[in-house]
Amino acid sequence: MHDLTLEDIARQAGAHIYSDGDDFVSAGNSILSVHGAYAGERIIRLPGRCTVTDAISGQTIATDVTEFSVQLDAGQTGLWRVSQAK
Repeated sequence: MHDLTLEDIARQAGAHIYSDGDDFVSAGNSILSVHGAYAGERIIRLPGRCTVTDAISGQTIATDVTEFSVQLDAGQTGLWRVSQAK
């Protein structure tokens, strides 16, 4: 018997999965946040080609990308503004 995780169910339903693992992810209204469950690198997958900006500093993280990487500590939250690339 196979125990399905919430992530498995979301994938089967066709939902976009921003990041693998046990992090808490929230996305909506052009804001994306990831709260790190563990320390290390994350690959954040975007639903299309986007420009990613740090929501606090305003620094551009990536332009016209479908994914980006970020280092998070356990308990650290990353907060980005995500807009469709032009």
